[in-house]
Amino acid sequence: MKKSNIIDRIKNSYILMFLIFSIVLITSSVIFRNIKYDNIVNSNKITMNTTLNNNQGYHPKVISFEKEWNGYKYWMSFTPYPKKDETKENPVVNVSNDIKTWEEPEGIKNPLDIPENADEEHYNSDTHLVYNEDLDQLEIFWRYVDDEKGEVTIFTKTSTDGRNWTPKTVFLKSSVRKKLDYVSPAIIYEKGKYKIWYVDKKNVYYIEKSGDTVTKPRLLEIKYANGYRTWHIDVIYNNDKKIYELVACAYKNINYREKMSVYYSYSSDNIKWETPIEIITPSTKNWDAGGLYRSSILYENEKYYIFYSGYDINDNVGIGIMYGEDMKRLRAFI
Repeated sequence: MKKSNIIDRIKNSYILMFLIFSIVLITSSVIFRNIKYDNIVNSNKITMNTTLNNNQGYHPKVISFEKEWNGYKYWMSFTPYPKKDETKENPVVNVSNDIKTWEEPEGIKNPLDIPENADEEHYNSDTHLVYNEDLDQLEIFWRYVDDEKGEVTIFTKTSTDGRNWTPKTVFLKSSVRKKLDYVSPAIIYEKGKYKIWYVDKKNVYYIEKSGDTVTKPRLLEIKYANGYRTWHIDVIYNNDKKIYELVACAYKNINYREKMSVYYSYSSDNIKWETPIEIITPSTKNWDAGGLYRSSILYENEKYYIFYSGYDINDNVGIGIMYGEDMKRLRAFI
């Protein structure tokens, strides 16, 4: 065989190998891109007892216990929000022992609060749930908006059994909502002190409350690579990793908060926060195709559980669960 033919065959072999490698690389890229963003992998909607028989829960907060607390390991606060009807957005509590199946604790009277004059100018929203280990009690918080007076109030109730709740009291209040709002408060109780994160005018702020004393708000620098701004949040302190962790939905245009995704950030000192990364995106045609909203972050047994709320193109809302050891590789829980 001529030397030139051998060289040509070798060249052709290299070219063929290069083409095969390129095809594999491109195909893998598409596959991995689909694994991250393909909406088929998003969670199914979990079934909640909303008291309205419509399974349209929203804005969840989930806490867990090492052992069952008053009969249940997992406790969730959320608000029903059928068709985004603000008059139904009232605090509700559900419980579970397996994360998948949720129900009302026997004896509770949900919702825990209904405004007397509920309408588009007077409504509840933004629940949050805290366990106070000093008093061995649950504490639920929610935001009440009075646009007629221009006020916003964070109310709270407590319970030592999760079923019987005290009358509501004022936890925080702003008499001029245009100057100070408390959107989506995320609260941690620690040794007599409440650590509070909230959103106001496109920014995240941090305060502390001990008794009646509230510290001056501190602006947190949470900057997105794509220029987005934070909307509704949840924050936990991860005792295993010794870091604060935040999940948030974020938007580009405040006048168009549709098709939002869920982002994740963390901080070792609650001062310097890492650039948020996108961890859950809306689906294309499922129950969460319209966009995602406030999520709750739970960490146990070296796994993250993200309870995220979302809505479809017809404004039917719900809650799903994504989980995983790594925030960059979450998968559907159900």
